[in-house]
Amino acid sequence: MVVAGGRLVASGGYDRPVSDRAVPNLPSRDFDRTVAFYGGFGFVPTYRDDGWLILRRGDITIHFQQYLDI
Repeated sequence: MVVAGGRLVASGGYDRPVSDRAVPNLPSRDFDRTVAFYGGFGFVPTYRDDGWLILRRGDITIHFQQYLDI
């Protein structure tokens, strides 16, 4: 990362603004319980299939991958 023209850009030969956004990918044993728990904080499901769940609250997004053995 370098500063160019007063803004942070990615290195590697191209000028692309660097995002200040991170999206956590967390394990979940039970998607229904995960939705219920995070729903208490205002998160709502935006995507769900057999192995992946995405919850969102405003600009905050959290991904969950199903891990039955945890």
